[in-house]
Amino acid sequence: MQGITLEMLLRLGYKKEAFIKKLVDFIAELVYRNDFRCKYRQQLRCPWGAVKVLKAFNLIPENKNIPELKNTVNKAVKFILSHSIEDANYPRKKPRSKHWYMFGFPRGFQSDILELSCALVEAGCTKNNSNLRNALKLIHQKRLNDGTWKMDFSLNGKMLVDIEKKNQPSKWITFFALKTLVKSNYIKL
Repeated sequence: MQGITLEMLLRLGYKKEAFIKKLVDFIAELVYRNDFRCKYRQQLRCPWGAVKVLKAFNLIPENKNIPELKNTVNKAVKFILSHSIEDANYPRKKPRSKHWYMFGFPRGFQSDILELSCALVEAGCTKNNSNLRNALKLIHQKRLNDGTWKMDFSLNGKMLVDIEKKNQPSKWITFFALKTLVKSNYIKL
């Protein structure tokens, strides 16, 4: 949840506030101590948590120059890429979540292959990594005949405003899919 909070505060323009520095330091220390372990996953390492932290830290332009931030980004990338993204074979005691293959926006605390791949690409990973390349291939294969991607998962009815329609072509999902595939050089436009 801290990664989601930081991402939203940064996107809303609070980059220079003192509490942002404290939150960044808190998250970096938490990752250093707990290594993405999650109480909701019986203290196993959580890829969803790693994705949320990575997305937030990608928004901090100085993260490449500050050792704690760079270490946190590197730790998230290393953890995410150490398991098959496509198979979602991350440590778990419960069955794999169906959400992993359901593209949605916004995601809330859950994540999917698209959000994870987008965060990795924003962190500088490319299709040269075979694990990421397999995830990009899966994303590309989900493209509809009209060149769009559909929204499989929705928080509609749980927010103040509904965002697009579930199981229909989605401008948001299409944007994130194209952005990820193009920036990773998986496809060219």
